[in-house]
Amino acid sequence: MKVLGVKKLKMQLRQLPKEVHAELRKVVKKSGREFVTVAKALVPVASGELKETIDVEYKDGGMTAIISAGGNKRDTIIQAKTVEGGRNPASSSGGMKAQPFMDRTAQHLGKRVRGQYRRALAKAAKRVS
Repeated sequence: MKVLGVKKLKMQLRQLPKEVHAELRKVVKKSGREFVTVAKALVPVASGELKETIDVEYKDGGMTAIISAGGNKRDTIIQAKTVEGGRNPASSSGGMKAQPFMDRTAQHLGKRVRGQYRRALAKAAKRVS
């Protein structure tokens, strides 16, 4: 018995990771930009300072998106955490109700982003075969 196309299949399987990485990088970049856009739309605006600090940073060759709020200044980081999670009414500066904008963004985009990843994987597999 002889199996035809084994060499071609092996070659296609070796190319799969390259294609998958290329497609996933596109999805990571797109979903990172979408997350920032939605988070900026949901953040409560008093002065606009917190809204301007929401940003995305890409690492691992574009395979990881890190979305942050608060920038790199201590005061804005504390402000972002306080707005997102609220403040205990018993604290010295008084209480504050939580106004989550990052969590709501993640909930809002979660299903959509998972679908984008699935489609990217399928697209890469089809392209290789």
